[in-house]
Amino acid sequence: MYWLAGLLASAAAWMLNSLLMRRGGDLVVIGVIPILEETIKTGIAMILGVSVPLAHSVFGLVEGLHDYVASKNLGLLAGVISLISHSFFGQLTVWVFLRSGSWLYSIAAAGLVHTLFNLSMVRLFKLRAVK
Repeated sequence: MYWLAGLLASAAAWMLNSLLMRRGGDLVVIGVIPILEETIKTGIAMILGVSVPLAHSVFGLVEGLHDYVASKNLGLLAGVISLISHSFFGQLTVWVFLRSGSWLYSIAAAGLVHTLFNLSMVRLFKLRAVK
């Protein structure tokens, strides 16, 4: 069932991200999408009663496959980074929950780390494009 949670989260995030990206570009990638994705991944896993980290990992696999196909130069690297980072966000979510007892805090913490990650990636790829 965690596969279903990850796939549903991927579909929901793809639809919402597509809508948001048309309006906000990098600011949306950095400031909105991370919290949205962490909420969707964790929320669907909780609703279905499945492993949060495994649902996050399936999401990362789907995003990684997309990144692999979408990027001619960095596809494999981008795909692997997506899988690893989203798996990490899932582990972090549960780690914070086990210490705080709050899903809200755990989603906020994972969202903050995801935001910092996306900020780093946006800056890195902009620097790379300039060279």
